[in-house]
Amino acid sequence: MLECMSGRIDAFHLMKFSRLASLFACPLFVAVTLCLVNCGGNDPAPEENREVAPAPAPQPKPEPVVTDWTDVKLHASIRKVNPNYSGNGMFAIDPEGQPRQIVLADCGIESLAWIKGMPMLQIIDLQKNPLSDISPLAGLKGLQNLYLESTAVTDISALGGMSLDELYLTATPLKDLSPLKTMKVNKLNLVNTPVTDLTPLAGVPIQSLWLTDTPVKDISGLEKVQGLVSLTLHRTQVEDLTPLTSGLYPQGLRLHIGGTPATDVSPLAKVPLSRLVFSPEKITKGMDVIRQLPIREIGTEFEDGKNNLLPASAFWPKYDAEKAAPAVPAEPKKAAIPAPASAPAAE
Repeated sequence: MLECMSGRIDAFHLMKFSRLASLFACPLFVAVTLCLVNCGGNDPAPEENREVAPAPAPQPKPEPVVTDWTDVKLHASIRKVNPNYSGNGMFAIDPEGQPRQIVLADCGIESLAWIKGMPMLQIIDLQKNPLSDISPLAGLKGLQNLYLESTAVTDISALGGMSLDELYLTATPLKDLSPLKTMKVNKLNLVNTPVTDLTPLAGVPIQSLWLTDTPVKDISGLEKVQGLVSLTLHRTQVEDLTPLTSGLYPQGLRLHIGGTPATDVSPLAKVPLSRLVFSPEKITKGMDVIRQLPIREIGTEFEDGKNNLLPASAFWPKYDAEKAAPAVPAEPKKAAIPAPASAPAAE
């Protein structure tokens, strides 16, 4: 009996011990786990090895926008970003200190970063300058006339949405006319540019368009130009004049096709011409049509220093007379008389 009681007592102590052990085992496991986590590789780096982010550089304060311009201030602002500025700029400034006209032709202008605070600027002449970036002109809503002839401008996207009276891009390397889709330009001068694609001009209000000495061949992009009054295709590669028959010309059309390879002028029967400059010697079809049109002025030359425009009533009799007159043979060139041999020097 005593042995049985002793066995029960030992079993009781064993159960008690196992319960106590289980109570201590759980916190011990947690403690060990926390220790392993805290001792792992995710400890923050020691202070001396921790990388410190550099403090942001202080931003320069924006220069105050000048609102009371003077000639002196304009010259100084231009020269600040244009070290080769000649100083020959001319300005028209209103009584409120706002520039209205700026003329900087051939003045060594390379940057327009100085154009700030000029909401009333109407005319700016930048021709003959080593200028390529005109982005500072964006937002000049009062601008009316812009002259960029003989510059290095290839991108006119800064002018998008503007309404200009005159835009002169003569002798620039500009090819892309797509920014003009959102513009209104009364007079557009593209003389001596590499432009070939006129399709961006469809629907653009343009009154006068000069394309002299461009490689343009296709003028179908002009079919939907609004309000065209004057079109100069002088010395282009245009042969087909048919696209002109689709245009609307409420004021008539002044057309210059002199020096082009066009030989058929019969499509012009459907164009209300007010003036025609052409090369009669090249025409093989449609001359009879031209004779019947009520054109006010006709000629074969119309450019600087050369103008032989005449009323139709005077042009055709003169043309017929010159055509019927016998050709005057050119005088033969006289043989050059050899110079006499120089006499030998006296001994």
